[in-house]
Amino acid sequence: MSAVTHVTTSSTILAFVIACCLALPAWSSGAQEAADNAEEEEEVRSIDEQLWDAVAAQDRELVTELLGQGADGGARVDKGGLQIESFSIMRGPSTDEGEGVDEKPSWQTNLGYFYRADTALKKSVEDGSSEMVRLLLAAGADDADDVAFQHAVRKGHIDVVRDFLVARSDDGSDWEGPIVCGESCRDQYRGELGEKLRGHLLESANAEAFSLFRQVGLVIDSDNLSPEQASALLIAAIKQKDVEVALMAVAGGADPNFTGSDGIPMRDEIPMLVAAVAQEISPQVVIALLDAGADVNAKVTGEFSEVEGFTALHIAANLGNEDVVAVLLGRGAAIDSVSEANSIGSVAVTPLMIAANKGHAAVVRTLIDAGADVKLKVSGLTALKVTKNKEIKRMLKDAKKRRD
Repeated sequence: MSAVTHVTTSSTILAFVIACCLALPAWSSGAQEAADNAEEEEEVRSIDEQLWDAVAAQDRELVTELLGQGADGGARVDKGGLQIESFSIMRGPSTDEGEGVDEKPSWQTNLGYFYRADTALKKSVEDGSSEMVRLLLAAGADDADDVAFQHAVRKGHIDVVRDFLVARSDDGSDWEGPIVCGESCRDQYRGELGEKLRGHLLESANAEAFSLFRQVGLVIDSDNLSPEQASALLIAAIKQKDVEVALMAVAGGADPNFTGSDGIPMRDEIPMLVAAVAQEISPQVVIALLDAGADVNAKVTGEFSEVEGFTALHIAANLGNEDVVAVLLGRGAAIDSVSEANSIGSVAVTPLMIAANKGHAAVVRTLIDAGADVKLKVSGLTALKVTKNKEIKRMLKDAKKRRD
């Protein structure tokens, strides 16, 4: 190797070493910055996970502390398992035709929808915790994709639904007061979100939720209901004593003779007319149900029920509801209908006997004037024998004398 070549090579190496040395501080600075950023990201991720855990534990004090430190209730974390709601498998009709061919039924799988509580806000909604939801929303937790909000509607977490509606209000609503929603607020419920919420409301048939969304302009009227949805909504409205929703359900085609396994008042299968009377929802709803074809003489069914065999007239007489008694009698209610004795000790009775026993003098008078049989003996008893009310005894005796 020549001297010239050796010198040139050495110079090249020396230049490379000098360049590396000059670049080292810059490289070190960049590496440190990247490390600092990674550490900061790790710290943020960690505090958001801590918030998720605190929300899951319903630890208000810790949640408040973490929010004060900058934790984000809307930040996604590696928490919360994936849930499949409303999973069902249904057997469908056979796909084979022809004699002698074994039927091979088809199966339909309905996975409903998926929900992953991967933010503290979603976790609070999953748990139905209004307290946690309020804390997170007040701290600015974002539900940009509306998943948590919709989940609250689906699950019927009414307090949580109200919290979201208040948080989205632009007119100074507070957590405890009425929801005040102006035009810009109502615009939120006129697009795609509004349509999704309508679907969830119809599916859940929750009368309380219907009432809340009416306050923010999300209108669901009888034209939006299928007969099945209307019937389910009617049950919910009667349970929650919501006259407006009940009337809407009837107008939407609800079957007033529909019976369900979660009826009123004894979890029996019970006609809706009887249920409405039992809940004292209002004569207006009773009239609407009768107009829609409700059987005025339908009886409560259900083993071990204390009111087995009762008609709406029996129920109204038991409650002392004179106005409803008059409506039912005017629509052809069997005035001397006899209930059924059952296995838990209740004896067979008439509406007059119930009213007399309960001391409902006005109802007794209404029944007598309408022609109730004051001498009718059931289970060895008459209305006169089952009452201790002096006024009612006098009315019954006077009626008996007039009819002798």
